[in-house]
Amino acid sequence: MDNIKLWKNPPLFSGRVVPDLKPFPAEGEKRPAIIVCPGGAYGFLAYDQEGYDCAEWFQKLGISSYVLTYRLAPDHYPCQLMDVQRAIRTLRFHAEELSIDPNKIGIIGFSAGGHLAGSAAVHFREKLCPTDEIDEVSARPDFAILSYPVISAESFGHQESVVNFLGEEKAADPKWRDFFSLEKNVTPEMPPVFIWHTAEDACVPVENALVMASALAKHKVPVELHLYPYGPHGQGQANGVHSLNLPYLNQWTKSCEAWLREVAKIF
Repeated sequence: MDNIKLWKNPPLFSGRVVPDLKPFPAEGEKRPAIIVCPGGAYGFLAYDQEGYDCAEWFQKLGISSYVLTYRLAPDHYPCQLMDVQRAIRTLRFHAEELSIDPNKIGIIGFSAGGHLAGSAAVHFREKLCPTDEIDEVSARPDFAILSYPVISAESFGHQESVVNFLGEEKAADPKWRDFFSLEKNVTPEMPPVFIWHTAEDACVPVENALVMASALAKHKVPVELHLYPYGPHGQGQANGVHSLNLPYLNQWTKSCEAWLREVAKIF
């Protein structure tokens, strides 16, 4: 199956990265679907351990998966948010022909991809450069999974991601840093969220997950948080394929599968 282009002519297109979706369809009719956002500090995309491996796992669970290629620095906001919103809308608009359930479309992201997935869940009402009838479809994901996510622009945030997402000028503006900081923009209208992180993550501090979970709970958004005592940053499924083989850390996948059934209710 060919990649799905999100636009014929992407708005604000610089010619650097063409946003699209690589499909991993599950068998059956009206399958739940998930968009996979690899990490990379908004400067590159870690397709292997945070993209394709993850998509294949969801595919085996019966969830049609789509790995998102989104724009990167020096393309800055609103490009990345436009790309992920367009991805959700495209799947929902073409749900019948793709054999997916338009009411069971979720998103997962790792590291900076976790920030993008979280941004899709937080800022789904943003209307950015609408171009056609697809942009009239809801961009709200039905569930969100945030894996060792970049969340905040505060002192414990990942500053490289902040600059790559916003650009240097906006990154110096407190207003835009607050926009980047997802924990400051949580609303009760958000979908259920699953978060996991490791306490020894030296790249993206665990405080990112903690402040997001706290904000979600405060606004009564269903949230499940798993903190693991060890495991370095960027391990994806931690199954030894494109990452370290860390069986204890890999337990997040089993917890996530249970959450998908019991909380997100996609099966």
